[in-house]
Amino acid sequence: MNYYDNLLKCINNLDNGIEVKENIRCLINIASSIDDCEKWIIKIIKENSVNKVILLNYIAVNLYKSGIYNNVIPLLENALKYDFNNDNTLYNMGYILYKLNENQLALNYLNRITDKNFECNNLIDKVLVKNKPILSICIPTFNRSKRLNKCLYSIFNQIGNDKRFEIVISDNNSDDNTRKMVDYYKNRFDNIFYYKNNVNIGMDRNFLEAIKKAKGNFIFLHGDDDYFKKGTLYKILKLVSCNLDCGIVFLDVLNKKNMVRRIYGIDKFLMYTSIYATFMSSLIIKREDFYDIDNPERMVGTYIPQLYWIYSVIAKNPNILIISIDMYYNEDNNAPGGYIYSFAEVMIENYFSILERFIGKGLNEELIEYDKKRLVDRNLWYFEYGLKTKDKIFIKNFSEVFYKYYHKNDYFPQAWNKILELKEKYKI
Repeated sequence: MNYYDNLLKCINNLDNGIEVKENIRCLINIASSIDDCEKWIIKIIKENSVNKVILLNYIAVNLYKSGIYNNVIPLLENALKYDFNNDNTLYNMGYILYKLNENQLALNYLNRITDKNFECNNLIDKVLVKNKPILSICIPTFNRSKRLNKCLYSIFNQIGNDKRFEIVISDNNSDDNTRKMVDYYKNRFDNIFYYKNNVNIGMDRNFLEAIKKAKGNFIFLHGDDDYFKKGTLYKILKLVSCNLDCGIVFLDVLNKKNMVRRIYGIDKFLMYTSIYATFMSSLIIKREDFYDIDNPERMVGTYIPQLYWIYSVIAKNPNILIISIDMYYNEDNNAPGGYIYSFAEVMIENYFSILERFIGKGLNEELIEYDKKRLVDRNLWYFEYGLKTKDKIFIKNFSEVFYKYYHKNDYFPQAWNKILELKEKYKI
């Protein structure tokens, strides 16, 4: 009996569950004796077998375990022709490519698996670690070494030297002891990277500098005065690793119900997040999608360029993950070293100017008008807070900007009367 006939007999017996161990040993011996054996296997299974996908996977895995690597990938590729989305085939392909150091190809297959179990997620983590960090926590800072120290402590107290994380600090030319403080962590951990600008380049450009230095699959923008509660970083890591197709992960820090959900589309994102999408420490962006943005510097100077970045990403990749957990404790954002701006110019004028850029790209005027209306009370609350505390951030140009963006709306007279009453009350 020749090789082909023996191979035919082995495969038919395997297909019918007859003397499986003996027949797989026989098949392995044949495969080790002839070149291009996979072509015969594929032909025989196509013409004779009932359980084509199962057989192809079983043979491929056993050939790989026996050190016969050349036949494995063609067999699995053939299995995918029968069932393009078979989770078992996708996992085997991902595992073998990972072993062959084809990490990006491995991820491409593993990400297609619909029912990711613990074993699959664990393999994805290994591939990502081998390839690059999963999360780059990017922290822009300026003259806030005490706060940054608390922030870094809250991070490294959880992750240590775990290479699935990298910490990227972009120092905007601080003249306090920031460098010395960061050196304390650098001497203890290998996954922290510190960069200092030669001059102060402004807050928004410093955001960009931190992102440009990141190497991870996902960029986690993070404020130096937001401190992680114990155990939160690994929860985020696990959820991000299970949703690698998402361009944006939004951390809904105001909703502390331990909920996770996926939404789809730029309109759904606006409805869910509204103004809270401007909170830097709530945003995780897929790195490859960030570099697809048309001119990331376009909204530099608005104090909220991150809003433009995330909407640009969602316009092209509308898969969004929402994570609602109690994750931060923080302190006053106007601490020494903070930037002074006009609340009205940033949170009204710049906010709506950025949203309007996406009309026709998933947003429409009606939805933006709805968002404007639901933010009226919030804007008035901050204006009154500024008047009470004499905080110029919330007072500067408020009336002018509010009038510009709201005077055509039917609810404007009532809101404007409230502004006048507040000015009278606080003698402004």
